[in-house]
Amino acid sequence: TPSGFSFVRRFLSNKGHLLEGATDIVSMIIKPTSRGDFAVKYVIENDIMNRKFSGYQSDDTKKVIYLIGRAVEPEIKLTSSEIDFGNVIYSGDLYGDCPSHKDTLVQIFNVGNLPLNIKDILLDDDSRFSVSDREASIDGNSEKLIKFTYHSSYPAGNYSTIAKIISNSTSPKDTLRITLRAASVPPILANLSIGKNFKAKPGTSFYVPILLTNESYKPAIYSKYYELDINYNPTILKFEGRETIGTASEGSLSEISEQVRGSLAIKTFGNDFLLPSDTLILLRFKAFLGDNIATEIAMSNPIFGSGNCKRAVDTRIENGKFTLDSVCGLSLKAQPIDYSKVFISSFGPNPTNDNVHLSINFPSDDFQAIMEIYNLYGIALKRQKIRGQKGINHFQFDLSDLIQGAYFISIVSESSKITQPIIIEK
Repeated sequence: TPSGFSFVRRFLSNKGHLLEGATDIVSMIIKPTSRGDFAVKYVIENDIMNRKFSGYQSDDTKKVIYLIGRAVEPEIKLTSSEIDFGNVIYSGDLYGDCPSHKDTLVQIFNVGNLPLNIKDILLDDDSRFSVSDREASIDGNSEKLIKFTYHSSYPAGNYSTIAKIISNSTSPKDTLRITLRAASVPPILANLSIGKNFKAKPGTSFYVPILLTNESYKPAIYSKYYELDINYNPTILKFEGRETIGTASEGSLSEISEQVRGSLAIKTFGNDFLLPSDTLILLRFKAFLGDNIATEIAMSNPIFGSGNCKRAVDTRIENGKFTLDSVCGLSLKAQPIDYSKVFISSFGPNPTNDNVHLSINFPSDDFQAIMEIYNLYGIALKRQKIRGQKGINHFQFDLSDLIQGAYFISIVSESSKITQPIIIEK
């Protein structure tokens, strides 16, 4: 058998006879050892000459099969000659959700039918970039995945390198170059705030901007999605809609649900990073005469993530306040209160240093719920069962053993969960 050719199954490998009307299969593997044209001559002979036959021709004693082909040299093909790792945050992994490295897989094709041998993969900058396999072998018309990694570190900035893939192809195809790009980004800290303290007359609609700011940069550009809860007094304010044009959320998909009156769950996401604007989104509310003249517009549970990091931006929350303006003489009725649901009618003082007082509506007699206190990491610090009668019930909770900081109070029943942020000051 010539070099580079081998049999998987020879003709009549069972040493039998090919009977009239029968067939048999020959299978071979062709792996040329050099580039260029090749030809293989395969001869099948019978035993007519050893039998008592007469009148046959010499051509009847054998069949000749020629296998002709061309060995194509190995050649690398890539889906792209440039890889962008995007923003990779270094150090300051506050939640354990932001690795300081990012991997990407590059698909390398061998479009020849000879084996491709990758002899080495050289990186101009191997302090920030690395490769999983520097040597590899790829069969003809096959592919292999090679992993490249960017290691983010101080100082912040944009970095790039050239990866040179050296193979056994003929020059100049023996060296292929890929450009790798990435940005080292410091831990992002931003202020998440309500634009200002608002006033409006009952019956008036107005916009509340949700702001994400930093003195040095636009922090929104480091996130592809965010989640946020907004809480307010539903007897004073009614949510009417949103506006994203001109904001960081323009072009992204925003979903806002109000599963419990006075509590909005905002989710905004897209394939690209948010736009460079301090205004995340605009929320439209309408004011009503309610059970109080003012309400806090409180934010909680913020998450800002990117493709590589679930919490790309750490936030400091600054809540806002809405106050009814000039309510005297106005005949507009208050927004109807649904006493068939649990809601907090009053809450304070906030901030506090010891006790907090809550007035909670229960929809039925002998109603039971649970009061829970959480820190900013979602860890439950206190849990207490509460019971009351139908209507407004008043409770006092001792928070004097908590250290200074921000917390959340949740009232949990079988049908709902209401959360309010609270600040402890010492």
